[in-house]
Formats: sequence, C-alpha cells, structure tokens
Amino acid sequence: MVEFFQTHILPELKKKLNLDVEWVQSPLKRSLHDAEKGQIDVMFLLVKNPDRMKTFDFADEPYVTEQPGLIVRKDFNAGLDALPMSLFENKTIGQMAGSTVPDYFISHKIKSLFLSGNDLAERLSILVENRRIDGVFIHLYSVTDYIVKKNNFKNLRAVKITGVPPYPAYVVFNKSLDPAVKKEINQLLKKHRSVN
Repeated sequence: MVEFFQTHILPELKKKLNLDVEWVQSPLKRSLHDAEKGQIDVMFLLVKNPDRMKTFDFADEPYVTEQPGLIVRKDFNAGLDALPMSLFENKTIGQMAGSTVPDYFISHKIKSLFLSGNDLAERLSILVENRRIDGVFIHLYSVTDYIVKKNNFKNLRAVKITGVPPYPAYVVFNKSLDPAVKKEINQLLKKHRSVN
C-alpha cells in the first residue's frame, strides 16, 4: 500500500497540485485520534462504520475488498488454510486498538484483546505463540499473511476466515481536506486501479 502510493499517487499530487506529502506511520488508534484533531489528512485501509462515516470522507471506491484473516498457531486445525469463526467460539482474539469489532464476534461470544503500538504485530503474535490468546484478527487477509511472512513467525500461520462477508477497505480523507485534493486522489486511485 505505501509503495503503491509513493509510486503512483504522491508524485502525481506533487506534479498536478504542487503538493508535498509527508508519509507518517503510526498505530491505528493514534492515527484515528490525530485525524479527528485535523492533524492527518489521509489514511489508508479503513473499514467503514457509522462513527468513521461521521468523522471522515471515504474514497469513491474501496481500495481493496477481501476476506478477513487470523494469525493462529500452526498446530490449530493444521492443514486448513481457511477457518470458520465458529471454531473461535468463547475464545480470545487480539485486535489492533481502534479497529472495529465484527458483529460475528458477539454472536460467537469471542472476546477481544486490544493492543496498540508500533510493535503490535510482534506483541500479539507472541501472545498467540504462548497460548495467551487464540488468534489475531485483521480485517484483510493479505495484511495477516504479510505480517506472518515479514516477521518470519515459525510457529504461526495466516488463515482466511470463511462464512463471513469480505471487507471493503478505503482510503479516507479528513473532512476539512481541500475538495480538489480529494477529487484528485479519487481520480488517481481509479486510474491506477489495475496496479494495486
């Protein structure tokens, strides 16, 4: 995602609008807070919910739509690359602070453990490895898979969640952002859709 924006979106914003963009990576909860205070103009890969729709303007189309994923121990239902949420009934699942809790967590009596910080993936994964929690939920399977591969977790794997709808994840804008910038980003996202 970052590479896509640095390659295809940011240079064109500079060229067309003479706009210098500073990329800042921070934990989701902090980013949401900073965006609400007007300190961040654009965020990536947010799932819509009623509160966020009051706070942000969403891009015209989702950046990506895909099944959610879980990071689980390799020995949990070994051999299956996709698992239903019913297997996690009455379990505890780690999530990124600030992320939305799916309705099916409630129906399956799944407890959420929220953490924040730049080392979030590592800390949550250690909790899974040590059997302190039963998995880590992420709204996009590709992000789950990336985290496992990037961190080379030996005893963990990424699985898709079946039987639930896929999530559309959007680029979102601070409501105070210049409409011309929003329009340009929307046009660039559509123009480069085949790349992402």
